[in-house]
Amino acid sequence: MKIQAILFMCNDFDRAKFTLENFNKHNPDIPIRIINSGGKDPKPYLSHILNTEIINAPNLWHKKTSCGKGSFGPEFINYFFEYGYNSKFSHTLLLETDVLTNRAITKEPLYDIAGPTNPCGHNEHILYDYLKIKGNRLHTVVEEQFLATNTLIL
Repeated sequence: MKIQAILFMCNDFDRAKFTLENFNKHNPDIPIRIINSGGKDPKPYLSHILNTEIINAPNLWHKKTSCGKGSFGPEFINYFFEYGYNSKFSHTLLLETDVLTNRAITKEPLYDIAGPTNPCGHNEHILYDYLKIKGNRLHTVVEEQFLATNTLIL
């Protein structure tokens, strides 16, 4: 198992610093790509964290969604999958600025795609077709349940 990680952020320096310092403390050999999505330069806040690479990108947030909450636009997928298709790695972790890492990763992930997401029904298969994932092991957690417990079990 060879893991890499990616974090998308925009001017969320304190939370990104907290997330990355804790992740790196327990997993110093896992490279982390930081995508700065249209924000100020994060290097003064994050360059001390070892094994990281910072990429400046345009604003990847797309606010025109039917639910009104907004989402990442299509360009997000390009950044995410370009990094994830690196054949030197078996897994790519998507970090967020609200992730706390308490220990090293020692077990191979159980799912191809996992997270606190609402199932999208047929739309999920667009992603699986694009990734050429057959018989996927999708793990979804209803968002309200995740927010109520504020617990992510790894």
